[in-house]
Amino acid sequence: MKKNLVSIYSVFALLIYIFSVLFFCTSLYKEYSKGKERSQEDFYFIISRVSREFEKTNSQATITSILRDFTKSSDKIAEINLENNGRYLFAYPEKSLSDSKYVRNFSYSFSSMQNIYNINAKMYLLRPSVIYHYGKISFLLILAVTLTTLLLILYNGYTEEKKAKINSSKKAESKEDKPSSSSEEKSEAVEKPAEEAADEGESSDSVSSEEKENEEASSENEDESPEESASENDEEDLSSEENDDSDDKEGEVSFEKIVEEELNNSIANEKEFAIFVMKVIGIEQTSQEYRTMIDLLQERMKAQGLIFEGKENTIIILKHDTNLDENLALAENTINEIENTYAENKPICYLGISNRNQRIVTPQRLMFEAEAALNHAEETEEKVIAFRANTEQYNNFINQQ
Repeated sequence: MKKNLVSIYSVFALLIYIFSVLFFCTSLYKEYSKGKERSQEDFYFIISRVSREFEKTNSQATITSILRDFTKSSDKIAEINLENNGRYLFAYPEKSLSDSKYVRNFSYSFSSMQNIYNINAKMYLLRPSVIYHYGKISFLLILAVTLTTLLLILYNGYTEEKKAKINSSKKAESKEDKPSSSSEEKSEAVEKPAEEAADEGESSDSVSSEEKENEEASSENEDESPEESASENDEEDLSSEENDDSDDKEGEVSFEKIVEEELNNSIANEKEFAIFVMKVIGIEQTSQEYRTMIDLLQERMKAQGLIFEGKENTIIILKHDTNLDENLALAENTINEIENTYAENKPICYLGISNRNQRIVTPQRLMFEAEAALNHAEETEEKVIAFRANTEQYNNFINQQ
């Protein structure tokens, strides 16, 4: 029984080691695969922010301040610098990095009053923070199994030493009992016949052998019970954690699948498709007003079954067969109706919109545009902002990639 438990634990520990290495490698591979698209979107977001602020202030200090804030808050920038007619105005880091397959180069130029500004950046395809995160998880898994193995080895050595002491004491006691028993047998042999003395000797030997076997079996059962209970507890904990992780992943995948299917249907039928990302301040998600507001959105937006809860208390709405101008008018009318219906709560509504606009675009790209529009709406305190893309330029850019 004990050998079987050792074999089972050895297989389990080996599987954990293999899983840790595979988890680390596959996680980094997925991050690197998504890095090309993500780095492009991150750079475009920086450029859009710089262009918008520069149009307002027309100041070099504003651009420098924005770039400095991005380098402090984002771990996606490997290197970025700003030039004005060949003169560096801002550089991060101070020493330029060499090109590698883990970073991607971007550049953008714009001019103002005979001044030409160039923004050059290197964006991480594989971020160091991601390597550290997945490496930490894998290391902790391997460390936990290693420490558990060491504890079991020490515990097994302690029990073996204890059993050896018990066996040695039993042997010493049996040696001390042998002379007395032999003398007793000699005295009894004088009084009894030889046959009766032989029968008594055989019966005493059989009883002592049965007692020894029972004591050894009981000691083995005591040694095995802690290991069995420990292995059962570990297996129950691991199974519960794996079930929780699988439930979370299924919830995430279901929403992404719905968005991807709806977008693919629109592209196949050459119809419009839009994503609304809405934030309502002043109406709690657990209140009755919030539930009735969702019903109102489903009716006004004609989006039955296509309204979801997003991150940071946002509401995501998927919409078919309406262009960007129609969506702007529909969004403004809906927000006005919400504010009038729930005037006692004094709600504040912001909404960002992104339309497919005859583009062959990914769901992630549309979500990124809609969330960026919502963030801009909050910054400028405007109710509705839509991301208007140039279809021809976008498709030409995609074809060149």
